[in-house]
Amino acid sequence: MTEQLETGNRLLSQAASVKTRLAWIENAGEESVSAAEAAGFCPLDPDLDRAAYPLSSTGAADTLLQRVTSRGGEVTVWLGDGANAAGLGTFLSAAEAADDRCLAMTETVS
Repeated sequence: MTEQLETGNRLLSQAASVKTRLAWIENAGEESVSAAEAAGFCPLDPDLDRAAYPLSSTGAADTLLQRVTSRGGEVTVWLGDGANAAGLGTFLSAAEAADDRCLAMTETVS
């Protein structure tokens, strides 16, 4: 597992001159997560995995905001690759209107 993460990081560095320590490890067992952490990676563990529900419309944004606010406190959400500018913009605007804070889960190191 860690070899794949290091290879991906090396390719990311070659393509974009950045590296990351954040890692989405699908179907990871505790052993894989522990190995990734020991190698210096930060495996993502979202509270809500919304990859199967594209954030691509006003309705999807409203549903996501309801799910997030019903949990209370800090909530991490994995959007997958189905989000688009319209859905994300609607979600962020609604969250801002509700005096909520949205922080991206990003981290890069050179």
